[in-house]
Amino acid sequence: MSINPPESTGPAAPGPTEPATGPAGRDGKPTAGDQAKADGADVAVAALKGAATGGLTGAAVGALKGAVKTKTGRNVAIAAIAAPILAVSLLASLVFGAMQAITATPSGREANANTAALASFSNKTDFAAIQDAAVQGGVPWEVIAGVYQTVKNKSGDKGTGPFGIDLKAAGSEISEADANNINKAAVYVARKLKKSSQDTIDKLPNPALDAGYMDTRGDKGEDILKPVNTDEAKAIRDKVKTEYVAALKTVPLTGNPATAESAFDGSINLMSAAPASKCSPATVNIGGPSAATLNPKQTAYAQAIVNQVAAKGMPEQAAVIALAVALRESGGLQMYWNPNVPGSQELSDGGPEGGKDLAPPQISYSVGLFQQQVNGSEFHWGTVQDAMNPAKSADMFLDALLRVPGWQDMPVTVAAQAVQGSAFPDAYAAYETQARTIMTTVKPTTGSYGTTTKSAPPAGGAVPASAATSSCLAGGVGTGAVGKGDDYPFKDAMPDLNDPWGTLNRECVSFVAWRMNVQMGWKPGQDYPFTVPKLGVGLWGDAVGWKDTVGSVYPMNNTPKVGAVAWFDKDLNRANGQFTTGAAGHVAVVSAVNNDGTIDIEQYNFIPYAYNAMRIPAAWVSGFIHVADIDSTKN
Repeated sequence: MSINPPESTGPAAPGPTEPATGPAGRDGKPTAGDQAKADGADVAVAALKGAATGGLTGAAVGALKGAVKTKTGRNVAIAAIAAPILAVSLLASLVFGAMQAITATPSGREANANTAALASFSNKTDFAAIQDAAVQGGVPWEVIAGVYQTVKNKSGDKGTGPFGIDLKAAGSEISEADANNINKAAVYVARKLKKSSQDTIDKLPNPALDAGYMDTRGDKGEDILKPVNTDEAKAIRDKVKTEYVAALKTVPLTGNPATAESAFDGSINLMSAAPASKCSPATVNIGGPSAATLNPKQTAYAQAIVNQVAAKGMPEQAAVIALAVALRESGGLQMYWNPNVPGSQELSDGGPEGGKDLAPPQISYSVGLFQQQVNGSEFHWGTVQDAMNPAKSADMFLDALLRVPGWQDMPVTVAAQAVQGSAFPDAYAAYETQARTIMTTVKPTTGSYGTTTKSAPPAGGAVPASAATSSCLAGGVGTGAVGKGDDYPFKDAMPDLNDPWGTLNRECVSFVAWRMNVQMGWKPGQDYPFTVPKLGVGLWGDAVGWKDTVGSVYPMNNTPKVGAVAWFDKDLNRANGQFTTGAAGHVAVVSAVNNDGTIDIEQYNFIPYAYNAMRIPAAWVSGFIHVADIDSTKN
């Protein structure tokens, strides 16, 4: 489904305050076989206990509970519970046998997590160093990577080196030079974590990060790691977090204990990542091994998509992405209609009813091959006629893809998600093989593939028109309104923990990201339109980097506009210290443009972790980024 938030209104812009001054914010271990035997015994005991009180059904439930507690059993618990009512001995044998198989080879999800993490690291050498250090230290690589990404995404005082080591707290354990060396620093953090684990993590019955989770499939067939919905499993997850965070707090990391909390949350995200790219014949779920077995309608739809790629002079990879999306979104190249979209059934060419991709009370307006949302002027996917037309809907998708920076070098599922904004961001990977197979016989009949990978630069402050990057009207005018005062929803949250947008609570970047979402028309219950994944720019990081990240997607110039992002470069000193920035730079939101050459801005973390507003000369700003400017005449 392609998502684009509807229009909303908001409060008027605040009035200016007095000029402010101040600085900017800131070994003997059991083998795998031994473990499997022990876990199998635990599951068998749990099954027997369940049988004593609930018969064979109780045995199955008991086995599930026992499996959730073990390191190896959770992967097969679903199979156990979903199987027909079995004798206790058969059930225990099934679970134990499956666990032996699982412990014999690395899990598929572990490989998927490695692939996804590799795709998310801009520096592959750093990722390799993290994995090597984790092996040397005997700790999960996801935790070390979680620390790395927390520091990478943090503004203000990051500490020393890529892991933000607090040299004062570390004492003589590591030198400044080694703290700045990715290999040595990673090993240091891993070994410190392992040493702390002896009194924390290692005392857990199951110290695995995914204890209390279960490998399964989602409602749409995508591979997911799902928390087991029992009080027992939740207690296990909570205990795992408590002990991991306790261990991380003892590592000399700048910003602890908040850094420890954020790093653990990041490690869970990395652990549960679905594959960035998955090519397996088993994922093909329609049409068999070639396009020859597609029915005439499916073939026509595929041909329309391929021809449109050629017509726009885009490379073959664009056709792979577009076909993978259409295969995923339309259940195998079918023209879905939606009872919520008048006229769509008449244009469906006999296609099936859709519109069931959102849970009540949300209303879906998704139609066509790409499940583009159509509801008057609420979304930017054209008319119902456009979205139900194979060529036109493909053209709209491709236009949006062209506005995703570097899409041609992304894994198929990442590029697809940057456009679609799906609730199942990794599901497109399962259709890459089928898309490529179809393309072996369905080739352009009008024109040929080209080399175009970017759209023409937006003129006059126009905002990119993809679901990934825009919920705005042409010309950079947002559909929402400027916020008022300290409306930031995390004003009382712990600093340096993750917010929903890919930044950290109570930082300047977090406040600005909040306002951009409001100005783009976000409403409670909807997906946020202005986030790191949807912009496709990688980590935002410090404010100083917004020139090259957000500023690469949206127009940036020296013209102040109400609602624009005011971007300040690093190490500025305006008016003898009245306004300064550090190495992290700074961002704020323009709330008024005045006739005397001044502007009013609202911001966070100019006063540490707090809101304030001030009036400054517009010339103090290094540049204005026009994401979702507001028509000030209507506020």
